[in-house]
Amino acid sequence: MKQEGFPADAGPVIIGILGYGNVAKGAMQIFECFPHEYIEPEKLIAFAQSGKAENNKLYLTVFKEEHLVEHKENRDFQLQDYYDHPENYKAQFKQYLPHLTILVNATYWETRYPKFVTWDDLYELFSREAKPRLSAIADITCDVNGSVECNVKSTGSGMPAYRVFPLQRTTEDGHVGEGIVLLAVDNLPAELPKDASEFFSNNLTPFVPGIMTADFSKPLNKSGLPDEIKRAVIVYNGKLTDEFAYLNDFLS
Repeated sequence: MKQEGFPADAGPVIIGILGYGNVAKGAMQIFECFPHEYIEPEKLIAFAQSGKAENNKLYLTVFKEEHLVEHKENRDFQLQDYYDHPENYKAQFKQYLPHLTILVNATYWETRYPKFVTWDDLYELFSREAKPRLSAIADITCDVNGSVECNVKSTGSGMPAYRVFPLQRTTEDGHVGEGIVLLAVDNLPAELPKDASEFFSNNLTPFVPGIMTADFSKPLNKSGLPDEIKRAVIVYNGKLTDEFAYLNDFLS
């Protein structure tokens, strides 16, 4: 790719990554195996319109919450306020969609938050342009009908992607043909079981002696378990631990 680059009609390839946590960092690790350059979100639109992008590298942009939403009353963005009162915010991400080739969604999302990419956003994009740049969405988060509204179903390894047709608001299995290719494998981390198992085992091994010598007849905080393991325990002696008691709301 460094020597020959992408075909003229395919490049430049600009990849937008929603999120900056472990899932997003995993995606970045893969993309960083190729020649690449990071572009700040604030500079993306001007860069994409400048014609200065090259075809022999990937361009990566990482979007944080302040790029995805804005306050409905035009107040300055405050991350904690967004977490506490998401109903006061609306999505503003659609301004970036025309300039992305691939969108990678790696955010945490709940129904109380705005949707970042809606059917209306995609309809507007495809109505305005005969051949939009956006060709694929990798929804690693895979919240069906969630932050990426056109993700209408999860997929498996046998048929990992389907095509989205924004003008008709329909989908069709397969990745060949017109439309936006949407990857929606909801158990994607399990696709690397050997790597994941080795990583987990290597990190768990130092705590095994503490787990083996713990007294599980005592309360959790007096059991002798290592602090790191205690913080990770969800259910202890048949009851949710204090840290995870909020799950009772979902169980009921």
